[in-house]
Amino acid sequence: MQSHNISIQIGNIFKHMSLPKFEPGNKDHIKLSDLVRRAHSVANGAKRSALIEEISALGNGLLNL
Repeated sequence: MQSHNISIQIGNIFKHMSLPKFEPGNKDHIKLSDLVRRAHSVANGAKRSALIEEISALGNGLLNL
């Protein structure tokens, strides 16, 4: 049995993106934060997938994609 460890620097991607700053008064920012927090605690695959789809849609909307 062999194992491999691939080291990549994902963090560098974000310096090339124009991400809006979090605004505590923005209801969409609050909702996105809540959805992401919930997704991290959901073990059920189907429920987690549904949350991820909602996160993606809201995130893309915030980024105007």
